[in-house]
Amino acid sequence: MRVLDLAPENHACDHDRVKAVVAADNAWVGTLPTLVALRAELARRLNELALDTSLEIPDRIAHLRLAAEVDPGTARDTALALAATHNNDLRATAATVIAATPGRPDDLKQILKLLASESRQDIRHSLEVAKHRISSGTIGEAVNALADLLDPAPQTRHDWTLRFSSRIRSTTTAS
Repeated sequence: MRVLDLAPENHACDHDRVKAVVAADNAWVGTLPTLVALRAELARRLNELALDTSLEIPDRIAHLRLAAEVDPGTARDTALALAATHNNDLRATAATVIAATPGRPDDLKQILKLLASESRQDIRHSLEVAKHRISSGTIGEAVNALADLLDPAPQTRHDWTLRFSSRIRSTTTAS
């Protein structure tokens, strides 16, 4: 496997090759340790480049967007670090990445802080989406909450939850 040139001295990052690595790793469902390790290294490097203040803003934006494709979790961390920057374009991209990637409950405090200081509506909208994704929970949590409301007998709750989940899945895949 050819090593990609991501040398710090020239800030080169071949985005097409990075996308090829991601596609290959996805095709192999993360079962090839070499691809997994390469993908992790590419994510690390892309995030590093997105944070590099010596680079032009469009390059930093491109690196952050690609980092979100390679590893959404680490890209989200980078985006949270960039979300308070003074550059509108970089801040907007960071907010978009935050909104598009899975969040953690401990992100909520920082998102609320960013919302309090943000004046641009498009960026506020992305941050609101991110806030909603964290506070709304998962489908499984919603099903359990609904089961609590309907209060089925404890011995039948598991069966009820499975039937309800199957019905939702069949409804959503049929549409």
